[in-house]
Amino acid sequence: MIWIILSGAVHNFNMYAIGAFITPYLMRYHGLDIQQANFVSMLVYGVMGAPGLLIGGLIGDWAMKRRRDGRMLLGAGAILLSVPTVYLALSTPKGSTTLFLILMGAACALMYF
Repeated sequence: MIWIILSGAVHNFNMYAIGAFITPYLMRYHGLDIQQANFVSMLVYGVMGAPGLLIGGLIGDWAMKRRRDGRMLLGAGAILLSVPTVYLALSTPKGSTTLFLILMGAACALMYF
């Protein structure tokens, strides 16, 4: 139970940081105005969370039928996959907001698994 509580606290810290970071980053680095930056932020942070939760839940239930620790392994694997995805999103060239949106959206969906 302690590991679940700690992982939840760390996950919330990361997601709050991403939510506060995306809009200013898009404005400063990619040159978007505040409305465009907030729209991309909403898609990345808000819209991609729901599929991440739903798909993660479905795959987690399937994984638990195969292995007793399947859900935990799925969650750990998804978090591990999100790290390079965030790195790639932050490495996109200036002005590549669509690629940033896709990569960071996938990372957020994986984090919600």
